[in-house]
Amino acid sequence: MRTFKHHKDRVSSSVFTYGMLFTGSKDTKIFGHDHRTHKEPIMKFKGHRGEVCGLKHDACGLASGSNDNLAYIWDLSAGKARFRL
Repeated sequence: MRTFKHHKDRVSSSVFTYGMLFTGSKDTKIFGHDHRTHKEPIMKFKGHRGEVCGLKHDACGLASGSNDNLAYIWDLSAGKARFRL
């Protein structure tokens, strides 16, 4: 069992894929955790201005939706947004 304490507010969305747990929060941030290590989050994504209410991962990357009415497609290797819709 693991406890992740990096968000400053409630976690409102999550997706588990390929050994990674991505969490989105009311604090507007997205963290990527490798559940096999006990380190800090290995990925941090900032861009949303509202609560992250949806996450989805596939071969194209990580998609996030927020109460700021924006959707992002994140480039996991670069750690930044590829598209903003």
